[in-house]
Amino acid sequence: MGLADSLRRYLLGVTISLFGITVSAAYFGYEYVIFGGEFLHHILEDLYEHITIIILTALFPLVGFIVERSIEERRRFEAALREQSEFVSSILNTVDLGIFTTTFDGHILSCNRSATEMFGCSEEELIGRCIDTLFEDPSQAKRIARVVGERGRFDGEVVLRGGSGSFPAYLSIRRLLDAGGNARALLGVVRDITTEKERERLERKVYQAEKLASIGQLAAGVAHEINNPLTSVALITEQLLREVEDERVRRKLRIIEEQVEGAARIARSLLNFARQVAPEIGDVDLNSLLERVTEELGVQMKGITLRKNFGELPPIKGDELQLRQVFTNILLNAIQAIDGTGEIRVTTGRGEGEVFVQICDTGRGIPREHLSRIFEPFFTTKELGKGTGLGLAIAHGIVERHGGRIEVESTPGEGTCFTVLLPVEREKK
Repeated sequence: MGLADSLRRYLLGVTISLFGITVSAAYFGYEYVIFGGEFLHHILEDLYEHITIIILTALFPLVGFIVERSIEERRRFEAALREQSEFVSSILNTVDLGIFTTTFDGHILSCNRSATEMFGCSEEELIGRCIDTLFEDPSQAKRIARVVGERGRFDGEVVLRGGSGSFPAYLSIRRLLDAGGNARALLGVVRDITTEKERERLERKVYQAEKLASIGQLAAGVAHEINNPLTSVALITEQLLREVEDERVRRKLRIIEEQVEGAARIARSLLNFARQVAPEIGDVDLNSLLERVTEELGVQMKGITLRKNFGELPPIKGDELQLRQVFTNILLNAIQAIDGTGEIRVTTGRGEGEVFVQICDTGRGIPREHLSRIFEPFFTTKELGKGTGLGLAIAHGIVERHGGRIEVESTPGEGTCFTVLLPVEREKK
């Protein structure tokens, strides 16, 4: 207890004892001489309290003193409560997590400083706003609302809109319960995982490079070992075809010849993958290249409608033979993905410092769990004997060596789009 407070209580007691009704007037004036800084804030509340004290003191001096003591206790409690509230608010505004509360229909009631920084707007702009507008895909917010309604909680990765664009985040939502256990609002906690996602991407890239190097060495060894006996079988088969006249035997020899050629193609694919041949750079007209590739594959497109939409493209620097292999592999995958009738669209265009070739099909699509693995060597979803799993791995390596990238989007049952992006001028290394 400070000196001023002790003196005040002493004078207050003396005043009550000696002057009765004067106590509250003295108390009222003295309090605001010492604590005048709070006068404007509490004037109406304290005026009511002191008038009450004056009346009680006039009738019952002791009761007035007790009331005054009670008011003092309440004020100390309110001050402690304000201090605790400010402390909690300080904690919430210090953490790097975006924290907000919403009504059950998704309108924001409150938020902390990190939330305003994540979403790039002020607290006044966020409060009252519907949470759907914070999602890159508003339908995702509706799905989450259904989950919260059914289970009372949600935890998962989402894509949200920030001040500088969309960002990946981990979102947790819980029901806020009152003392009686009744749900009053929803509490949301957002963690920006952009850095984590970038680190995971780089780690996957390093892991993929190491794995490809190891598989490349294995593939080269296997291909060489396979080629030797295949060469012998092919030579003997060719010799027998020249010597044998029995047509039944010749038909069987031709089957052997076809199978040997199929095995040889696999061996060549292994060698191409293992060698990682550097591109022989020259000027490449992508539109002209695609015209030739689609024409060559036209015989395999029975029941498939091919639609071409070629934009005006500048020549790019690249290896025409290797790029031909890229588009042939992607188009063959598109053809094989279509059961019966369907459509393949080949589109070209130009962006900022790069050109793109997009090949979309209306085939069976790729399951989401397989999308991250389609460029892995030997990974395939095709039936046994219908693919080696090397086509897309080779295409991916060729495009990367050209300084470009391949993007893929797919919806099971609807189709797949591969987009090859290549720089207009090859980066110097």
